[in-house]
Amino acid sequence: MEYVVLFFTHSGAIKFQRKCKKDDIDCELMPVPRRLSSNCSISAKIEFDGIID
Repeated sequence: MEYVVLFFTHSGAIKFQRKCKKDDIDCELMPVPRRLSSNCSISAKIEFDGIID
């Protein structure tokens, strides 16, 4: 399943990306899609079929 995760800060997104890499989860950082938020922020797109802790 594909998820888009929104963050308040760039540092939070980078920490999340490192955690995903450590756990072998594909993670792509990208700008937040306009339909989800009008704020200038960063998001992560992940593909994951397991249980998210």
